[in-house]
Amino acid sequence: MDRAWIDGAWVLGPTPIRLAPYHQDLLRHIFPEDSLPYDVVCICDPAKSGKSAIAGLCAVYVALHGDRNSSIVMASNRQQQAQSIMFKSAADAVTMNLHLPNVDPGRTEIRFRNGNVIEAIPSSSRMAAGSRFSLATFDELAGYVHTDAERLWAEFKTDPTRTMSLKLAVGYAGYSESELWHELLQRGLAGQPVPELAHLVNDDGSPCAWRNGRHFVFWSHACRQPWQTEAWREGLRASLRASQYTRMVQTRFVSGTESFIDMALWDACVDSDLRPVVADQNLKVVCGLDAATKGDSAAVVTVAFDMEAKRTVLIDCKVWQPSHREPLDMDGTLGEHVRELATRFRLMGCYFDPWQMAALSQQLTKDGIKMVEFPQSSGNLTRMGDHLLDLIRGQNLRMYPNARLRTAASQATAVESSRGWRISKQKSRHKIDALVALAMAAVGALDLLAKKRKFLIGFA
Repeated sequence: MDRAWIDGAWVLGPTPIRLAPYHQDLLRHIFPEDSLPYDVVCICDPAKSGKSAIAGLCAVYVALHGDRNSSIVMASNRQQQAQSIMFKSAADAVTMNLHLPNVDPGRTEIRFRNGNVIEAIPSSSRMAAGSRFSLATFDELAGYVHTDAERLWAEFKTDPTRTMSLKLAVGYAGYSESELWHELLQRGLAGQPVPELAHLVNDDGSPCAWRNGRHFVFWSHACRQPWQTEAWREGLRASLRASQYTRMVQTRFVSGTESFIDMALWDACVDSDLRPVVADQNLKVVCGLDAATKGDSAAVVTVAFDMEAKRTVLIDCKVWQPSHREPLDMDGTLGEHVRELATRFRLMGCYFDPWQMAALSQQLTKDGIKMVEFPQSSGNLTRMGDHLLDLIRGQNLRMYPNARLRTAASQATAVESSRGWRISKQKSRHKIDALVALAMAAVGALDLLAKKRKFLIGFA
């Protein structure tokens, strides 16, 4: 890659930018002006280091300087991500920089006058079978944990007959299940440090650049961009879970399991002067229902949203412990309690997981209670966990003292993977149903607030 291309100013946003010095050194090493030295290049860098932008610029460079009538593929875990991150960087490079050829990018591809095409694809190996490419880029390879996604990486085989044929993977660290990404990084570290890049080191002085034959790895644990300040990192440390910060900022692989919440933050949300509300028929409430007929506990947690204080408030928490000898009577126990709540308050909805509760939901619906299905899918689990964490960290949850709810919180863990994260428990004997019910109820209160705001805006 010639110096003028690397050192030139690029317009990728409101103002022109120049590549960071270490990015310039990396690109000169990966793309020398003669033949390419590597078949596989892996760049593992902290969040907001510009990895996707670098991948986009590499795609444009290869499209302009590589073999004619060739494909430059930008693969990701899903079509939308490929378009919005790496592909957008490539599209910006050809539309915002006047010194590049005038190319009109489409929604999922960019065609050049020399016959080359940059295309965004999802992680479907069927679309890549037999592809002849000059460059194949992969964003966040840590998420490639499914068989088809891993097969996508394998389907792209470099072609020694072409001037350029390279596989480029960028991202930060992954989870213990991210075997493909971890194996690729470790393969590089099994080789030797790159002498030409010996000045690129981590905070502890260890080298970042490694090569093992035609396999190159740049694995950095240091933040090098000027905007990655200590204040920025402290902000992330406060807002992210510990495993997220370790993976995204320190670029170290994590097991994905940690305590759900710092109990000091939980206790700060508890007001010793608060008590359960016995009844208030003008008070709009939402309840969350999490139940099992045997073994696990069952819970109905009721909350309201305090418009004046802008906080979610715990109104009522009821927990039952069924057993194999005395299984839970769904309608006679849970059903009756929900019906009682509807007489004591303005019950706006009851959020529940439909598994094992279809019959109870139908009966309560007949009784005039609004039942809201909230399946325990990855998306819903992530949403309710994130919202509850935000409430606790922001001190926007107020609770009366409740020992069973606190025990559930102390025994809960956050389990994160490439598919999202969920609230789980440290041991099988632990009971966290009350916490799950609280999280569902909090989502219900948020939904109710959103509907009220929409109504007010519509009639303003």
